[in-house]
Amino acid sequence: ALNCGSSSPGTELLAYVPSSVIPNLYELSSPEYKHRYYVDGPSTVVDARIGASWKTVLLGSLGAGGQSVYALDVTNPASFSSSNVMWEFTPDNEAADLGIDLSDTDLGLTIGKPLIARVKAGNKSVAIISNGFNSKSSRASLLIVDLQTGKLIKRIRVSGSGSALSAPALLDRDTDGYVD
Repeated sequence: ALNCGSSSPGTELLAYVPSSVIPNLYELSSPEYKHRYYVDGPSTVVDARIGASWKTVLLGSLGAGGQSVYALDVTNPASFSSSNVMWEFTPDNEAADLGIDLSDTDLGLTIGKPLIARVKAGNKSVAIISNGFNSKSSRASLLIVDLQTGKLIKRIRVSGSGSALSAPALLDRDTDGYVD
């Protein structure tokens, strides 16, 4: 739920359930329900350039609830609808974008906060995602995803760093407004 500028603090303006969570929602109504994570990952809300315009984008992850990162256009939260769901990035997307087998995918349980930044290459906004824990490949990597399309632009595997990366940090060394 998101409360942006509402005259009544605490008023829910929108709600979103990532598609990766939907198959397990029925468990919430079970009398024998045992706690399970659904959407407990961190989120980022940033104004970002999408194509020729600026939008307010929420980038979130399922955390321990699953292997998925999603982007929502929350520019106008009071009129939020399914058309404001920009994309969901999962291991299936990673495999398709790279043309690889699902067993070689790096997206795991993304506990680290996904970030949004502008990059010089293509003068575009991107999502920068640490792969998290329990990926199929058991390799640490940083995933760069086009913020507009949800397509994987680059996967940077980090050798000698174990099987997972936590939260990334961004650096603009020359202060030109683009992440280096």
